[in-house]
Formats: sequence, structure tokens, C-alpha cells
Amino acid sequence: MRLGEFYASAFPELRRKASHLLWENYLGPDQPISLRVTCQKSRLYHEGAVAERVAGAIADRLGKPSAVWKWREDSFTDLPQ
Repeated sequence: MRLGEFYASAFPELRRKASHLLWENYLGPDQPISLRVTCQKSRLYHEGAVAERVAGAIADRLGKPSAVWKWREDSFTDLPQ
């Protein structure tokens, strides 16, 4: 699902703007997350670094870090229930 859209030209700006999204409407503080990141025609081209900053923004918003699981296109069978 796409939670929001904004422009960011640097990693600090990305984290700051992503932390303004209402993550708490969809995630609990102990709920693991999996992020699928794609970067096309972007100055922020390193997908892993983008995912790391977004995970940090989620932690900022929820007050504690969530477990981050690697995105798998085929399934989420490895996530804890």
C-alpha cells in the first residue's frame, strides 16, 4: 500500500518527511515491517539506504524501532505470526 507521496532530495529530508506520515494508523510499535523500495530517476538511488531511512522514520513516529524483514515478492511466510 502507498501511504503517502512527497519529494525528497536528501536522506535527512526523506526521514523527516516520512516521519510525518500517519504510520500509527497502520502499524503497532511491536509489529514487524517489510519495505519494498524502488528508486527511479532519483538522487536517492540506493534502495537499501532509502528503506533504512524510512524504517527510522517509522521508529520516530511510533516511538520505538520495529523489526524490519527483507521484502520478498513471493510471500511473507517467513514473518512471525
